[in-house]
Amino acid sequence: MEKILTVTRSGSRISSSVQKFISAGVFPGAVIMAGRPGRVLCHEAFGNARVRPDLVPMRPDSIFDVASVSKVVATATAVAICADLGLVDFDAPACAYLASFAGRDTRGITVRQLATHTAGLGEDKLDNRQGQALIEALQSAPVARPPDTAYAYSCPGYILLGLLVEAVSGRPLAEFCAEHIFRPLGMADTRFGPPADHSRVVGTQRPRPGDISDNTARAAGRPVGNAGLFTTAADLGCFCEMMLGSGERGGVRVLS
Repeated sequence: MEKILTVTRSGSRISSSVQKFISAGVFPGAVIMAGRPGRVLCHEAFGNARVRPDLVPMRPDSIFDVASVSKVVATATAVAICADLGLVDFDAPACAYLASFAGRDTRGITVRQLATHTAGLGEDKLDNRQGQALIEALQSAPVARPPDTAYAYSCPGYILLGLLVEAVSGRPLAEFCAEHIFRPLGMADTRFGPPADHSRVVGTQRPRPGDISDNTARAAGRPVGNAGLFTTAADLGCFCEMMLGSGERGGVRVLS
């Protein structure tokens, strides 16, 4: 997006609203970015990025743990890119690409059903498992209901999609997303955590800045598809501009 900051009447209303929430203790700080393709109308930081052990002021380029927004910006987009590359058919069984997800109850579950939270997977996040043991348990967990009978938001489904991307591309999820999404879109501050540099990272309920907030993504010990992405408002603006551009930003096409 064009590097400008325009003070508008709408921007003043945004500022007033954010300050009210900060004063009420709803959150200690925020970064707001609003715009349209090619033009930033508002990009402003408010309040504090961290309140303990010391106050750290929020910056326009503060880095946030965006938790389940990882599903959209990284995993779903990566699966769509794999489809564009001819590596994945949305309506094929997921086990056709992820052999370890080939249990008796899962053979009919399609890639599309995993992506749309209609695969029938249970909501057990397996928080008592760590590392590879968690990944293996997830792939062998029984389904809770027949596919396509209900919508049920599923972190396990998106971890499986991340593993599927790795299986069909031969690349770790983080590397695939960096090569095909983040670098082409100019998202220089976007990567899976924990980040090495904590100086700009916004605090969460975790004890240390930069710790992944999602329990399952943290327990996995490596980038997975449900959470764990860190990014800035400006980088998310680049992603949104690509989506508003039907898959293209600044002459760079990411999605068909």
